[in-house]
Amino acid sequence: MRSIMTPRDRLIVAAKKDTVDRWDIKTANMLMKEHNLNVLTVVDNKDRPYALVTDRDIRLHEKYPHASVDDNKQLLGFIAIKGDWHDKKRGSEEQDRIYRAAEAGADGIVIDQGVVYGSQPEIVKWVKKHFPEMHTGVGNVCCGEVVEELMGRTGKFIDFIKVGVGPGMACTTTQELAIGRAQPAAVYDCARTVKRLAKRYGDVPIWADGGVKKPGDATLDLALGATVVMVGGILAGYEEAPGRKIDKGNGVWKKEFRGMGSMSAMKAGGDARYSLGKEAIRVVEGREMEVPYKGDGEPILIEFVEGIKQAMNKLGFRTIDELQRYCMIIPNSNRQRE
Repeated sequence: MRSIMTPRDRLIVAAKKDTVDRWDIKTANMLMKEHNLNVLTVVDNKDRPYALVTDRDIRLHEKYPHASVDDNKQLLGFIAIKGDWHDKKRGSEEQDRIYRAAEAGADGIVIDQGVVYGSQPEIVKWVKKHFPEMHTGVGNVCCGEVVEELMGRTGKFIDFIKVGVGPGMACTTTQELAIGRAQPAAVYDCARTVKRLAKRYGDVPIWADGGVKKPGDATLDLALGATVVMVGGILAGYEEAPGRKIDKGNGVWKKEFRGMGSMSAMKAGGDARYSLGKEAIRVVEGREMEVPYKGDGEPILIEFVEGIKQAMNKLGFRTIDELQRYCMIIPNSNRQRE
């Protein structure tokens, strides 16, 4: 092994205290470029290997210049937390998760709850008190009245609002409970309310969650006021998506896909999202299904983004800001929306 491996005195390394401990990858990248390295070892204060940095990281940043990364070029990471903090035990558990997530470098929190009036305003205030730099979002909502209530109770603490009740491919809340709203109407109403209250509370971004099947659906959400468009169903069959890959035989593969209101998700802890007690009878609000396995998801993402660009090109808009300012939205009644 001595004849194969590079001697320690000739090995280029980076110190953990100068990189990992400071959440600073730039020093490592400079060393790699300076010495033309494929792999850089990060060592601790006892000169033991602690981490590796590869040239693949640099290539990925060059290949995806628009990726959502922080100042240290690390992908942004968010966690979802349960929102029923009126259950003191569960609230204490979620506070502990937030502390641990912050220590691990999480950038934001989504308070994931079907009943937004429950504890969300209090949770937002708690998070901002203890972690003021943490991006914190609430949801899900589908009407301007709820947006106004949330913003009124939390002031300027909310960083984004998730909009969408019932439109997701794996969600059956509207069918089972007659609760929810068509996603374009929900996005328009909530975004319009945010704009009306912007001078008082700030221009809070709208995250459109669910109901997107084609690039045109995302373009419509953006035109109606969304800042972020979330997708789940269209990516469910790809390698990178969560869910178990299943061999059905004869060369056919499937992937599991489920809604948070499905029975298996609720048994796994998702019932907290709907404020259900341990003895509650659960009414299923989500589907469990198997979708065709489609391999690598990168091509569909590229095609999807290009579809949005093509839609905006046909409308004559160069930016999303122009799209939101000047696009004419005509409802099915053929009466122009004000």
